[in-house]
Amino acid sequence: MQKNFVNRFFGFFEQLTLQEIVIFFFAVFFMSYFGLVSFLGTTDFLAVVVSDSMDPALHKGDMVFLSANTQISTGDIIVFKKNSETIIHRVVEVTPSGFRTKGDKNPYKDFFTVQKKEVVGKVVFAVPK
Repeated sequence: MQKNFVNRFFGFFEQLTLQEIVIFFFAVFFMSYFGLVSFLGTTDFLAVVVSDSMDPALHKGDMVFLSANTQISTGDIIVFKKNSETIIHRVVEVTPSGFRTKGDKNPYKDFFTVQKKEVVGKVVFAVPK
């Protein structure tokens, strides 16, 4: 049964021209991209962890998927831009002016408050390195 499916799947591509195959894969890519943008509510829906400050929850090299359509609460992991640097930290306090954050591995809270306009998105799931 599985061999039959594989043969039919690849047989489908044997009947197409190179141009049709390229168009097919571009269509699949764009549908996937716009589906993710629509579902997650942001064009910045993917980030890579670049430090070990979030160990043990996230490790350097992990990919995280973001959503802009969710409310942010204490305990959530967010991605934000501060002085042109992208940072992934956990929210430890919600204030009227924004969020106080901290890397899980760091001993102290960050010295700054993250304003809502600086938030790129909330981490909804991670893919390990």
